[in-house]
Amino acid sequence: MTSIKPTIQTYEELQEAYDCLNEHLFKGQLPQCIITLQREKKTCGYYARDRFVDKNGSPVDEIALNPQYFDLDDIPSILTTLGHQMVHQWQSHFGKWSRSGYHNKQWAAKMEEIGLVPSSTGEENGARTGFKMSAYPDPNGKFTKVVTDLLTTEFTVSWRDRFVEIDDEEIGSEEPVKTPVYKSQKNVRDLLNGKTKSKKQTRIKYSHVCEEGNTVNVWGAKDLSLTCGICQKPLEPLN
Repeated sequence: MTSIKPTIQTYEELQEAYDCLNEHLFKGQLPQCIITLQREKKTCGYYARDRFVDKNGSPVDEIALNPQYFDLDDIPSILTTLGHQMVHQWQSHFGKWSRSGYHNKQWAAKMEEIGLVPSSTGEENGARTGFKMSAYPDPNGKFTKVVTDLLTTEFTVSWRDRFVEIDDEEIGSEEPVKTPVYKSQKNVRDLLNGKTKSKKQTRIKYSHVCEEGNTVNVWGAKDLSLTCGICQKPLEPLN
C-alpha cells in the first residue's frame, strides 16, 4: 500500500502555489481562502466571496479549480487559472466589483499589472474586458518570472482528472465569476519559453484594374480562377 496521501499532497501543492503568487504578485494582501476542486462544465475555475463559514460564523472565500483541465505537462496553465481567480479575489476585497460575471477595466488592469494578458479568446488581440474572459502570460511580465522561479524548485502538481472533455460550444459566465475554457487557448508553457504558434494563411488577395478604371479586389482561397464582372478579364493573385 502506498504511503502517499493524495488529498494532502494535492492541497499542499495548490496552497504552496497560492502562497507564492500572493506573496510575489499581490504583496501578501489576499486573505487566505479555501481552494477546492470542482468539475464545473466548460469552466477552468471560479472565485466566490465568503462561500464557506466556520462554526463561529467567520466567512472565507473559495477559489475553485477544475481538474479536468489540469495539464500536468503544462503546470503554468494551471497557475494562470489560479492567478486569474486571485485577481477576482483582490478586486472583491480591494477594488470595485462589477455586475454579475463582468470583467471590467479595473480587473483587466490588475491582470496586466501582475503579468497576465486578459483576452476574450485566450489569444492575442482578444478583447480585454467582457463576460467570457481568459488570459495568457506576458512573456516579460511578473507572472512569468514568478512561475519560472517556482518551477526551478521541486514544486509540481501531481494529480489530474482522468476524464477530459473539451469542445467548441459557447461558454457562459455567471456568478460566481468563472474562467471559461478555450480550445484555441495558447499553450502557456510555450509562451513562457518564448514560443508562439503562427496561424497559417489560408486566403490570398486577388486584384484587377479594369478598362473602366474600377479596381476590383477579392479575398479567397488559393488557386481560384476569378474574372472581372465588368470587362471579363482575370483577377491576378497578389500574394
